[in-house]
Amino acid sequence: MTLKVYTKKPPLKVEYELTSFGQTLVPVLISIAEWGMMVTNEKGEIIANP
Repeated sequence: MTLKVYTKKPPLKVEYELTSFGQTLVPVLISIAEWGMMVTNEKGEIIANP
């Protein structure tokens, strides 16, 4: 993840961006999100503490 901070004039602005290496995690994060949606649909609720 890269962080870019703009401090030239108020208000302070901060931008975050995934690096190309970080983007290699996107398929894994999508799979985790899909799994979470599947569990939510099966259980009919969001499970806070499994």
